[in-house]
Amino acid sequence: MRRDPRATQARPSTRFRPEPPASPRLWLELLFFTELLLVALVFHYRTTSSITTKDYYAVYFALALVPLSLAVLWMERARIRVPIGFWLPLAFHIVLGTARVWMSPYAEHSWGSWRLSLSWMAAAIPSFVVARRVASVRRLLAVFTFAVWVVCCYALMQWIAYTLEAFVGWGEELDPVRWPWRDTPLIGKLFLAMETDWSYFRWERFPGWGKFPGVCSTFGNPTFLAGFLVILVPLYGALALSGHFSGRARAICWTTLALVAAAMGTTFSKGALLGALGGVGTLLLFLAWGPEGGLAESRRRLVRILAPVPILLALFSLGVTFFFAYTASPDLRQDLGSVRNRAIVYSCTLDLIRDNLLLGVTPGNFVIRFPDYLEGALAEEYGWIEAPEEKVLEHVHNEFLEVWADLGILGLGGILAALVGWMRWCWRGWRMSKGSAMGWALAGLASGVVAALFENLASVSLRWTPSAWMVWAFIGAAAGLAASSPAIPPSLPPTSGLGRRFGVVGVSLVLAAALFAPSARRYSADWRFVNGRAAAALKTGDARAELSRCLELDPTHAQAHYILAGQLFAAEDYRGAIEHFQRVRELRGDVVVLAENMATAYFKLSTTLEKDFERQEALMEAIGLFEESLARHPSFPRLEDYLARAYHRAGLERLADVHRRRAIDLYERWFKSPASHPRPEYALDLAKNYLMVGEHEKAFWVLRNARRWEGPMDKIQPVLASLVEAAPNYREVWDREENKLEAERVRSATSSATIRP
Repeated sequence: MRRDPRATQARPSTRFRPEPPASPRLWLELLFFTELLLVALVFHYRTTSSITTKDYYAVYFALALVPLSLAVLWMERARIRVPIGFWLPLAFHIVLGTARVWMSPYAEHSWGSWRLSLSWMAAAIPSFVVARRVASVRRLLAVFTFAVWVVCCYALMQWIAYTLEAFVGWGEELDPVRWPWRDTPLIGKLFLAMETDWSYFRWERFPGWGKFPGVCSTFGNPTFLAGFLVILVPLYGALALSGHFSGRARAICWTTLALVAAAMGTTFSKGALLGALGGVGTLLLFLAWGPEGGLAESRRRLVRILAPVPILLALFSLGVTFFFAYTASPDLRQDLGSVRNRAIVYSCTLDLIRDNLLLGVTPGNFVIRFPDYLEGALAEEYGWIEAPEEKVLEHVHNEFLEVWADLGILGLGGILAALVGWMRWCWRGWRMSKGSAMGWALAGLASGVVAALFENLASVSLRWTPSAWMVWAFIGAAAGLAASSPAIPPSLPPTSGLGRRFGVVGVSLVLAAALFAPSARRYSADWRFVNGRAAAALKTGDARAELSRCLELDPTHAQAHYILAGQLFAAEDYRGAIEHFQRVRELRGDVVVLAENMATAYFKLSTTLEKDFERQEALMEAIGLFEESLARHPSFPRLEDYLARAYHRAGLERLADVHRRRAIDLYERWFKSPASHPRPEYALDLAKNYLMVGEHEKAFWVLRNARRWEGPMDKIQPVLASLVEAAPNYREVWDREENKLEAERVRSATSSATIRP
């Protein structure tokens, strides 16, 4: 009796079999791993923000990997199981966003924002293709774990260095960025050839807890680092608990999880804690209702009881925190700090959404439209009574409200439908995995994405390349793992022919280079911009030359126009400053402080003009812009003050007196508010106004405060001279106060010398 040959047919093996050298899949993996390492580890040497460099890597690799991924999917089409419920709503969201960008009144700015969003979403496609093979997933986990170790170890080293610096005044030199790399034999020459110099580089210092600093590792900001780390907690937790790895592999998973937790602690991010609770709760839900071969039944029952607890705790903490932010007393609101500010942002954003419910304000335009909705008492409490230029808000700090504000209820519905379809697909793959190692990895990846969504209920990490790219890569990898489960039937054709189709790799790379070519000039412009911005901030090099070169390469670079305008203003080239401020207005609209800066430039220009009609024309422009800015920020005292000065210079003394008295009232309210702090510039301006209305005693004591707060003497002396001229008896009082102040300084110095060990 002959045996059925199908009974002895070998099962498909999941062991590692190397791809042919010319395989498009192999090149896809190599390029994807390269992008992963660059997005995680690279940063810009001239600025603490690594965003610029990571942005352009994300854009270039998106253009290279998407066509290559689609080509590989086409070659493997007989094996494909595609989550239509995820990809179709996501495609609708992308088409809607692209159409809205073309309709934007500031299309250049909107496209810059939307292009980055597309580059993050594009990471889901290659990660989906790569994760469809077990051997590829193993290689991906190995490369990713290496990147995680580097990021976490550097975060801990950074935290130790800057904690020592904060407590003992030494420790910054432990940071490898501060080592003298240019003095080394080979690396120094390489840095010199690349025009790279880290000798003056300083990471931005972020507040943590008390004197302990928050750190950013290679991500430029603790929020972005927390957004990257929070998705790792469920992933490595699932891998460590799976029981499918050897002792060494399991030890690596547990060690990585410990490193992630320690590094996340150095960010002091409340959002990361919120996200970790949500991610762990989701992982427990996966385990509680998992497939056969997962947890034992007794443990499963316990996990079903515990699973909702972390999620409910996260939601309860979020709700209670914002409830207190809304209802607490003014003193407690002050202690809540950023929580109360975000509650105000959410309230104003909901008003904005109500007016743009269906289609939103288009990507990138939230920053332009938001100030129109922050008015009255909310503006004062938010802090714009102090200085609007310090409170420019780029994002909502809630991902769902952000999408709703940008693309309306249609865009939000598209992304929510995509996430629901994706989660259903992952759940189905998890249930069919029979508790395999890749099934546990699938549960960890899906839970990591949920952790990111929980974190971004009150954070902004999904609005920046370093963390957003990783989340979309997790989404694609989880969908790919679900697509590879259950095992591929042995009757499907093999993939050995893929190695002979190497031409698709070259075509994809050439296509990427061609599509990226317009952005290459923009990348060079951004490089010049970062150099110019650093030179302007550190007062090193020629900032104006760098920014001018940036604008030659990219005339639509709004930030370069803005900073160059400030440089020209400082150099008393007011016409040039006005020209660049006007260009910013054309590109990005009236962004908060722009009208005020233009008005100030026109006011200063009027002091340099010789002809009366030119002076009056410049003053009328200044008055119109000051009034326009004041209409948006009626609680900002300096706007009233400068408008009064403009009316005075134009000879309209009655109007000048009205606005001068309003300015005095707003300055006094600011100094009496809980948010106030010693600010000599405000005290000096207030003293000038008191002097103008003849209240000499108040002018004297406010001027004394400006002196005590170490205001600039070159600005205090002219005001003091005018005061003494109007009321000579204050010269003796001023000298007496100066002697008191000097005696206080001597006592303070003596006390410090006594207690120093």
